[in-house]
Amino acid sequence: MMQALAKQRKSGNESGFTLVELLVVIAIVGILAALLLPALAQAKAKARQIQCVSGVRQLSTAAALYAVDHLDHIVANGHGNPDHPDTPRTWVGGDSHFFLPPFTNTQYLVSERYAAFSAYITTAKLYKCPEDRGLLKRSGTVDVPQIRTYAMNGFMGWKADPEELSPGYRVYQRFSDLAQASPSELFLFQEVHPNSICLPAFITYMPGDEVDGFYHFPSGLHRGGAVMSFADGHVSRRAWQDPRTQRPVNAGVLGHWDQSPGNADVQWLRAHATRALDGSVVVASAPAAARPGLVAASN
Repeated sequence: MMQALAKQRKSGNESGFTLVELLVVIAIVGILAALLLPALAQAKAKARQIQCVSGVRQLSTAAALYAVDHLDHIVANGHGNPDHPDTPRTWVGGDSHFFLPPFTNTQYLVSERYAAFSAYITTAKLYKCPEDRGLLKRSGTVDVPQIRTYAMNGFMGWKADPEELSPGYRVYQRFSDLAQASPSELFLFQEVHPNSICLPAFITYMPGDEVDGFYHFPSGLHRGGAVMSFADGHVSRRAWQDPRTQRPVNAGVLGHWDQSPGNADVQWLRAHATRALDGSVVVASAPAAARPGLVAASN
């Protein structure tokens, strides 16, 4: 009997893990986790990018439907206090960094009173990229999530003061006007840097302006790139090349006069924002010329 118990105990000891073996297993699990977690994070980031692409595509669809319902007109774009009677009802309501309600109040996105897209997009979530965790940070306020990531090319449907855009370039008011250019080459909606988003419009400084750089910074949240749609309806991600384009997301506000001479991304945005009045593609910078009221319009 004693011999049988001893044999059973010995057999049990041989079938268990030693401390060394247990540590080896833990180490292997740790290595596997270290290998798998980055892949899992990349998969989640890719899923968020797919959501962003879907949202931008729906914005483009809304723009196309609006044109069908409004004699080919591109939806009104620009900025201004939506509560002011002289402000056109743009695709969504919004103004400068200093007019805070549109940063957090979804009524400026989905209410018929403020947003021309209200008849086509009824959920505010479509206006926010899931990768965008930008917070409204202003003195004397509690940090709250911003509700909009996207802006519309300022040279499309612009209804604000014409002097706020660079002179000498086409401003498209009808989709049929784009046939003279190349719709697949002109962007319609742009994903904007969380610290730069403000107006419903995405403004691009063109050659000859006093700022050789950025008015609005594009987003770089998707692996250093931004999702955008084009006037022909296709959607793609643009990877930025110059490190000056990829500004960190923080508590600040990016101003609208950031010089960035020789930046290939600035040149790309210019070439894909509009055409010169003679129809030519923007390919080179020109000497800067002061434009009255530019700084005032930036505020």
